Amino acid sequence: MLQSGNLSAAFDIILNYYDKTYTYDLQRRHTAVFPIDVTGLTASASAKILLEKAQVLFSNP
Repeated sequence: MLQSGNLSAAFDIILNYYDKTYTYDLQRRHTAVFPIDVTGLTASASAKILLEKAQVLFSNP
């Protein structure tokens, strides 16, 4: 993929692999996941939502 210059397809494969290994590790360690959908948002708007959710998550014992 990379040699042919198809970076989009190469990164799709890499990110898919990352997601699978990350999910496997979370399940192995029984770590909670809190999905947040930021589809269609700007990086700035996404960051704001993530920070707000983190504050709520980490401020409640």
